[in-house]
Amino acid sequence: MKNFNEDNLLEVADFETAQPNSERFVVFYLDEETFAVPSKYVAEVDRAFAVTPVPNVPDWFLGISNLRGDLVSVVDLRTFWNRETVAPQKAKTIILRSGKDGFEIAFVVDKIGEIAILESSQIELMTNAEKDLPLLHINKKTKYKDSSFYLLDAEKLLASPKLLRLQA
Repeated sequence: MKNFNEDNLLEVADFETAQPNSERFVVFYLDEETFAVPSKYVAEVDRAFAVTPVPNVPDWFLGISNLRGDLVSVVDLRTFWNRETVAPQKAKTIILRSGKDGFEIAFVVDKIGEIAILESSQIELMTNAEKDLPLLHINKKTKYKDSSFYLLDAEKLLASPKLLRLQA
């Protein structure tokens, strides 16, 4: 397991494949809840960076950012998921890349945790009652160490109709 340094930067070696029947997940926090996304979809994790606002877009779309010469759309995940809380001052970004078309988008989250290696036997589908969460991009959960967290379906999130409208 790898903890992040003060700058919350990851190295390429952090994304090497885990043992057979296991997968690496990047853990992040949003509003006192813990989430994780498969590391194969994570292009980069970094501290918040400068964002240029864009007019006439939904409130969850913060704008665009120049990331080493590439323009990246920046989304406030909290507002995207219709949460009413305010982001902390030292928010972090997690940049996800679609495995299908290489589309990248940066999501602002509260805090980045660690890289967790999960065996497939540790991952379970959520019950119908749990699916009442207003998070259409989550259908699995896990227990890891002393906590439990939700597993984000990165492809489903990146292919959501709300985000696809921005690509057009």
